[in-house]
Amino acid sequence: MDEKLKRAFKDLSDGNFVLIYDKDGREEEVDLVCLADKITPQHIYRLRHDAGGLICTAMHPSIAKILGLPFMTEVYSKTKKEYPIFNKISRGEVCPYGDRPS
Repeated sequence: MDEKLKRAFKDLSDGNFVLIYDKDGREEEVDLVCLADKITPQHIYRLRHDAGGLICTAMHPSIAKILGLPFMTEVYSKTKKEYPIFNKISRGEVCPYGDRPS
């Protein structure tokens, strides 16, 4: 295994952030990533302060259903009359890499 990859796995298991670059031609941005079971209030602060984007976590669809969490595109589609930009997002125009980002 590549040494950089080994270090990234170790950093994640130690509760640290890892920076991941999204490929050229997609979003072309860097994401701050950490393991959900290592999250602390300090992690959330850093994500809000330094990253400034969405804070996301992966979960099984059954958990999302129990919590009543819709796909983000469902939220956008319910607000598109008041905020027209959501028309483009819900049609996949703003998110060209998938028409159903969660």
